[in-house]
Amino acid sequence: MSLEIECKYLDPDFDSLKAKLSASNAQYLDCVFEENLIFDQTKGAPSLLAAGTLLRLRTNYSAKGQNHILTLKLKVPDSANCKIRDEREVCVADGLAMQAILAGLNYEIVAQYEKMRATWKFDNVTICLDTLPFGYVVELEGLEADILACAAFLDLAKLKKSTLSYHDLHQEWLKDTGQDKELSVKDPSFVFTPERKLELLQSIGIK
Repeated sequence: MSLEIECKYLDPDFDSLKAKLSASNAQYLDCVFEENLIFDQTKGAPSLLAAGTLLRLRTNYSAKGQNHILTLKLKVPDSANCKIRDEREVCVADGLAMQAILAGLNYEIVAQYEKMRATWKFDNVTICLDTLPFGYVVELEGLEADILACAAFLDLAKLKKSTLSYHDLHQEWLKDTGQDKELSVKDPSFVFTPERKLELLQSIGIK
């Protein structure tokens, strides 16, 4: 079992955070644009999402090319400070073929979302600067003690902390903005506009 331990900090100042990371000799790894598809069983079978299980197919686009990752996240008890999941991942050579396999197993796409992620490494913590259609988030991943120490060092403790998934954060944002609705494959508020998507892709060297 591979445990994913993470915590999110909402509405950061990316410019000041990048400056602090650079000054602290943190290692910049990469920046990718993500397209994520969430699958669930909807024809009489028990719902994965209702049980706290996530089945996701992600396509990453970067200046280096693209790759596909199939992820299964199983719910385990969270700590007081961090979200913890049993995470299982495998690289997939053909994203469309994987979608066809999942469809053949009666899994349907029930939601999709996009984000751009710049990833840094500081000590034993992976630091993800995430740009989403509804806001900006810093996600820290590592051991709980390391996450809390890194958050204190980067002065993130003053920000609102969350252990919610991005889907739950999106639903929270919809409620706060008077747009309360269920997950939807065609929900435009969780994907970028074509113009914004092109801008983000071009910013990382993709035309």
